[in-house]
Amino acid sequence: MSVSIPSHVPAELVRNFSVFKTPGMEPNRGGCPYKAMDAWRDEPRVSYIAEPGHGQPAFWLLRYAEDIRAVLQNPDVFSSKGIAGFSALLGESWDMLPLEADPPMHAKYRALLEPEMTPKKMDAMLPAIEAFADALLDKVQSQKGCEFVTAFAQRFPVMVFLKLMGLPDDQLETFAGWAWGLLHGKDIPERVAAAQAIKSHLLAAMTERASRPMDNTLLSRVVHGQIDGRDLTADEKLGYAYLIFVGGLDTVASSLAFYFRHLAEDQALQKWLRERPEVIPKAIEEFLRLYGNVTTRRRVVKDTEIAGVKILAGDWVSFSFVSANRDPRDNVDPDAFSLERGNKAHFSFGAGKHRCMGSHLARTEMALFLRKFFDRVPQFRIQEGTQPLVHGGGVFGIKELQIAWD
Repeated sequence: MSVSIPSHVPAELVRNFSVFKTPGMEPNRGGCPYKAMDAWRDEPRVSYIAEPGHGQPAFWLLRYAEDIRAVLQNPDVFSSKGIAGFSALLGESWDMLPLEADPPMHAKYRALLEPEMTPKKMDAMLPAIEAFADALLDKVQSQKGCEFVTAFAQRFPVMVFLKLMGLPDDQLETFAGWAWGLLHGKDIPERVAAAQAIKSHLLAAMTERASRPMDNTLLSRVVHGQIDGRDLTADEKLGYAYLIFVGGLDTVASSLAFYFRHLAEDQALQKWLRERPEVIPKAIEEFLRLYGNVTTRRRVVKDTEIAGVKILAGDWVSFSFVSANRDPRDNVDPDAFSLERGNKAHFSFGAGKHRCMGSHLARTEMALFLRKFFDRVPQFRIQEGTQPLVHGGGVFGIKELQIAWD
C-alpha cells in the first residue's frame, strides 16, 4: 500500500529514515548510531520522512545546525505541545511541564522550578552526589571489571533524582527498574506498565508531601506551587513530577555510558585525563557535544519555510542534536574529540527558551563521577571478548558495556 504524500511536499525530498530502524540504529553489538547519523550528511538539508514507523507521524527532518537553532528559538511557529508523549502511553493528555508548554505559559511554569535549580543550589548537592558515587564504587572497586550500565549509568542519575525530590534513597532499585522499563521496555505493554507504576508512586508521594510544610525540594515546590496566584491542578503537578523524573535519567545514563566507552577505547586520552583532573570539566563539555543523544520534534503552528522548503501548519519537524553538534558547517572535524574548540556552544541541552534547566547539575554530576572513578579505579578497557550493545532511538544509548581493569 503506497503512502499518501501531501501536495506541498516535493517528491525529490521524500526519504526513508528512522532513528529506530535505519541500519546502525537498531540494537547491535559494537556499532555506533552516531555513524549511522553521520551517513545522513549527504542527504537533503530538509527531507520528508513519510513512514517513520514506531507510531510516529510523518515529519520533516532537519540536518543543519542553523535550521535547528532557528526552530528552537522560534516557539511562536514551532510548538512544543505534545512532543514527548508520555501521557499518551496512559491514554491521557497532561503535559510534561515546562517541556510541553509554549509561551506565555512556558515562562510561568519554568519560573516555579528555577529557584531550586540555580548553580548555588546544585553545588550544595555536591557532598551527597559524591557520596552516591562512592557507594556505587564501593561495590566494584575490589573487582577486576563490571558491566558499567547496570552498575553505574542506570543508578547514579536515579540517586540524584531521589535527592532532588526529597524521596528516600532506599527507593533506588525500584525507580531504576521503572525508568528502564519506561524508556527501554521491549514492547508497549511493558512501557505502559512502567509509566503507570511511576505515575502511581509520584501521586502517592505528592499526596504525602501535601500534608507537610513546604521545604527545599522540587517535589515540595511542585505540591505547594502556584501559578498566577492559583494552586496547580492535579495534571500540572503530575506533569512537573514526571518531567523531573524522566528529564535527568536516560540522557545522563546514556551520556555516561558513551563517555566511558570512548575512554575505554582511547587509552591515550584516558591516561592523559587521569594525569590532568583539572581538565575534566572541559572534557565533559566536549563529550557533551560529541555524544549529544536526543532526537526531538516540534509541531508547526504557522505556515513557514525552512531553507526555501514550504512547511505548513500541522506538519511536524524533527531533528537530532547529534546532527546539530556534528554539523561540519558548525564545527571543524566534528566527529573528533578535541579540547581546542574553545567555548563554542553545543545543542546537547537544547537552545532558546526551552534550554535545559538541569544543565549545571548534569555537568556537575558527570564531571564529579568521572573524577571519582579515576581516583578509585585504575586504567580500564573494554572487556576482552565483548562488544558494547548500542542502540539509536529517541535517546541514543548503550544497553551493555563490559569494562575491565587490572
